[in-house]
Amino acid sequence: RLIDKTRVTCIKWVPGSSNLFVSAHASGQLYVYNEELTCAAAPPHYQLFKQGDGYSIHTCRTKSTRNPLYR
Repeated sequence: RLIDKTRVTCIKWVPGSSNLFVSAHASGQLYVYNEELTCAAAPPHYQLFKQGDGYSIHTCRTKSTRNPLYR
């Protein structure tokens, strides 16, 4: 509930990866998780990682690697 308060609509494994998966939420946000990492104890703060025509990718601003990896 710290990541996105809307319901999860779909979860899929990332092709070619044994430990990464994507969750889609009713808010329209997609999050990439690594099943080997723990989740943060506080809500994440994001910064822009990459942006293109009609999309943007954000990553957590914290220095320690925690889930979710990307939004």
